Amino acid sequence: MGSLAIGAVRLTGLFHTGGETAARALAATVTPARLAAPLRRQLEGFTGHSDEMLLVRRIAIEISLGPGRAPDLSALIADAISALLPRLAARPGEHAVQFPSRAHWLAAFLAAAARGDGWRQWWFEDFASLRVLPLSAGLRTAVLRQPETGLVALRLLAEADRSALVAALTGADARILLGALAADAPPHGARSAGRALALCLEAPVPAGAPQPCRALARCLAAM
Repeated sequence: MGSLAIGAVRLTGLFHTGGETAARALAATVTPARLAAPLRRQLEGFTGHSDEMLLVRRIAIEISLGPGRAPDLSALIADAISALLPRLAARPGEHAVQFPSRAHWLAAFLAAAARGDGWRQWWFEDFASLRVLPLSAGLRTAVLRQPETGLVALRLLAEADRSALVAALTGADARILLGALAADAPPHGARSAGRALALCLEAPVPAGAPQPCRALARCLAAM
């Protein structure tokens, strides 16, 4: 099911002489919270049951208001934005990025962060709080704060990205992720990921050795 979040709304207006007070009062009625309700209604058909994520950094729209009764400015803005979003989804540009799902978005962040690139792109701003953590702890936290999404994201990583992520993990964090993957894996099948994970977890781990990282790499490759 689709979701919607609005970070900020900035209004810039031109108004006739003497209309400043009325314009300010009208602008004050537009807040992210008041804009979200009509925009959600407008976007119900657009989002549907799709798992796709469309991240938009900035949308610029122009609205002309004539004299007379004060309009519902939030509804007008919602109409204008909802008309733009399908075009942005079809052709994302400088201020819009699309991912097939939330798990794909997280996988992209994990790959970028493991390479030391996770904080450069505006579409990863939701992960900014992890920047204060050591890299390994940040990666582990990103995966496990929503495990149902994070574990799927691990499985989506390309081979080179898996290698970079595993190389960035400490043995302790790799073992935590191994445990989460083992709990999530299917319980049957001789070649199932669950069997491979169980064998990895049962292997002896000498103190200070990076064996959990090697085990995690093998288990991710087996999925």
